[in-house]
Amino acid sequence: QQCYECNQINQTYAFLQRGKISDDKSASYYQMTTAFDPYYVHAIDFVGDFRGYLSAACDKYGYDCYLSGGSIDEVDSVKKIYDNFPTVLGCIVAFVFCLMGLVFKSVFVPFRLFITIAVPMTFVYGLAVMTYQHGMLSSLNIDAFANTDGLYWLIPVMTVTILIGLALDYDIFLFARIYEYRVMGGVPTHEAIIRGVYK
Repeated sequence: QQCYECNQINQTYAFLQRGKISDDKSASYYQMTTAFDPYYVHAIDFVGDFRGYLSAACDKYGYDCYLSGGSIDEVDSVKKIYDNFPTVLGCIVAFVFCLMGLVFKSVFVPFRLFITIAVPMTFVYGLAVMTYQHGMLSSLNIDAFANTDGLYWLIPVMTVTILIGLALDYDIFLFARIYEYRVMGGVPTHEAIIRGVYK
């Protein structure tokens, strides 16, 4: 009876391991299905905690362990992108501001552009967070303004360059017109501003 049970256990184990162990017996993989949604709000914490437990267990027995799949790959992507995002954004802003300073031959222009771009963008993202994360407009009962418990992580990455481009576009058109009246037309600064805004 005991040998029969051992044989059954071995057969069951062999069935479960079929296709999950490499031919040279040096690697294996296991699939885990969670009882909860792996894309839930605390996915980043879950992945970090689980990696910690897995690393501790594997280090204890001298194994190299890796965690991959679904929400884990997305968490890794989010971390990698947001780690590099400040550097990329800083390089873009520095290049644009230096270029504007050289074109208009002014040290003040980049600082002015920073103010006129940073303030509206801060307002836009702040309003988005208040609306979609804190439910500021939920009382209107409009689906477009419903509380979604936060913004999708890719939205700031994808929209920040578009917002910078739009803000620069209109700001440069206005400033170039004023610059044209002031430097090339020889009119006083106040009049150049009025003409530039009017036109």
